[in-house]
Amino acid sequence: MKNRGTILTGGRSGQATQYFKSLGVNCENGASWMDVNYQMSL
Repeated sequence: MKNRGTILTGGRSGQATQYFKSLGVNCENGASWMDVNYQMSL
């Protein structure tokens, strides 16, 4: 399975995404769990 990166969710996901990207981690801001669940169902 190809690693597509990490999705961060929750109230501070934007801040966490910026922090981890500055460390070179492949991640994206997934916003709320509802948004992630919807996108995963497509």
